[in-house]
Amino acid sequence: MVGETLPCIKNNMLNPNVFLQIYCDTVRDHYGVKKYEGWGGQLLTKITFFERFERDILSGAKTITLRDAAESHVTAGQVLPVSTFETDRWFCDIQILEVKPLALSDLNQAHAEQENMTLVQLRLVIAEIYPGLEQLFMIRFKVFNPTGESHSDAS
Repeated sequence: MVGETLPCIKNNMLNPNVFLQIYCDTVRDHYGVKKYEGWGGQLLTKITFFERFERDILSGAKTITLRDAAESHVTAGQVLPVSTFETDRWFCDIQILEVKPLALSDLNQAHAEQENMTLVQLRLVIAEIYPGLEQLFMIRFKVFNPTGESHSDAS
């Protein structure tokens, strides 16, 4: 049923030990399984990555990120400042090119290459970050404003 509200739990970017509760709209598919449909809030105004991914992002080797529903609220064309998860240090801006749902079981070698990993590495990283999660969102992006250029909070 569209408009049904259920809590989506998301790590707080400032303190990973604190959880925020966000409410999102859901819809049931033809099997009655709840599927993510939308969110009553606003688009993300920034995005964070673990420091270990910074070099790959800046070099253009990493061109997608896989996120859960709570972190998928971006739209094609949107420009976001990018910071490190650990210290919230800005290192570039990215432009969102595409956002689409992706089941964990549908991950393939092309996704791994866009993440600059092997498929085995990608599956391990996803299991570490999102244990037990089957529904992901693939966010394709390009670096819009690399380190060293003036930072803008464009969104």
